[in-house]
Amino acid sequence: MVYRWELMTLSVARGETQFRDDYLNDMDGRHVLEEALNVAPVNERSRFADRVRRADDEIRRYLVATDECIWGAENAKIYGYSRERDWWYYHQPASGLS
Repeated sequence: MVYRWELMTLSVARGETQFRDDYLNDMDGRHVLEEALNVAPVNERSRFADRVRRADDEIRRYLVATDECIWGAENAKIYGYSRERDWWYYHQPASGLS
């Protein structure tokens, strides 16, 4: 999962076309990764957390904030997404989505 997130980061950084449905799935993957890190044993969490944070820092350089959750306000409410905690659901590539 970490490797997949790093690949996604590279794709966005390179300016590759991001298709909306694929991008939504990738952001769901980032969400699942966060959940996995939160329940992982300490040694596993520390092993991967730095890589995830580096990828986060890199991808955020190429994203812009959206007015609402990329899944829509209703889904954000249903699932309890937060702009602060679940930032990946409130950003998209600066180059846009196709």
